[in-house]
Amino acid sequence: MADPGFHKPDSVDLILGVDLCPKIFLGGGTVIWFAFKDCNLVLVDSIFGWILMGSIVDSSLGVTPCESSLCAVEEVPLVTQLKRFWELEESTVRVAPNPEEIRCEELFVKTHRRNASGTYIVSLPFRSELPSLGESYSQAAKRFINLERKLLQRPRLKA
Repeated sequence: MADPGFHKPDSVDLILGVDLCPKIFLGGGTVIWFAFKDCNLVLVDSIFGWILMGSIVDSSLGVTPCESSLCAVEEVPLVTQLKRFWELEESTVRVAPNPEEIRCEELFVKTHRRNASGTYIVSLPFRSELPSLGESYSQAAKRFINLERKLLQRPRLKA
């Protein structure tokens, strides 16, 4: 990520606006201020690594610049960047399983197997206490009889 040819004049690769600062700088990171002669520098931790920023005054120009900045970026190894990424993405909240989930897990461990073709076979867990379905038998029977009657009137629909 660091530019090995930073000291050679070249075209600008990227300009980042101040609106991106909250997304680039790591919150809660260490900010180190340096003040010497006419320079005020700050070292800030960012998603790109440590960034050195500040004003530069060159007295040989005879003119005080209205705005200037110096930015140096430390190149962070890819392994370190990936480690940071996975630390941010990793969920730290662990919810304790309820008794029903524990029972399902135990049933899976005890009953799963592979058949000759390599397909996994797992027994399904069934609840012992079934919820009441209500009184729907008579209504379902009436609907079935009506369907049979309609199919008798239209024999080409009945298979």
